Amino acid sequence: MSIAGCQSYQWGEAGSTGEMRVYLHPVVNDSYAPQAATLLERELRTALVRDGGARLISERRRADAELEVIIEAYEEAFVSGRDDDTGRPASLSLDMTVQARWYRDGEEESIRFTESVPIYGDPSIRDGATMAFPQLAQKISRRIRDTLLHPWEIEP
Repeated sequence: MSIAGCQSYQWGEAGSTGEMRVYLHPVVNDSYAPQAATLLERELRTALVRDGGARLISERRRADAELEVIIEAYEEAFVSGRDDDTGRPASLSLDMTVQARWYRDGEEESIRFTESVPIYGDPSIRDGATMAFPQLAQKISRRIRDTLLHPWEIEP
C-alpha cells in the first residue's frame, strides 16, 4: 500500500509568502531640504520591496508593522576650500539625520540614523550636491531596511 502526499505542501498560514506586511506612513520633512521627503519615501519603498522581506500595503489595519520616518536634519558641510578662492568649497559633505519609528506587536522602537555623502567638484559643486542627494537617500533607506528587517545581520 502506498501513501500519496502533496509534495508541494509547506507548513504555515495559507497564502503566506513569508513577507512582512508594512504600512509606510508619509515621510515627514523637518529639515530645510526641499523635496527630501518625496525622494526618501521613494527610496524607502524601493529598499523595502526589493529586499523581499516586506510587502507594502495601503491599509494600516492589515499591517504586521508600521514605519514612520522623520527627516530631522539636512546639512551641506564645508569640508575643504579652493586654493584660489577660500570662499568657494572644493568639497562638501551632505549629512542627513532621520528618526525612524517602527511599530510591531504592540511595541515601538525608535532609532536615529545619520549618513553622509562626500562631494568633490569643480566647476559646479551645486550640481554635485543635487546629484548626490539620491545616493544619500538610498544609503539611509538601506540602513533603515537592514536594521528593521534584519537586525541580527547588522554589525555594530
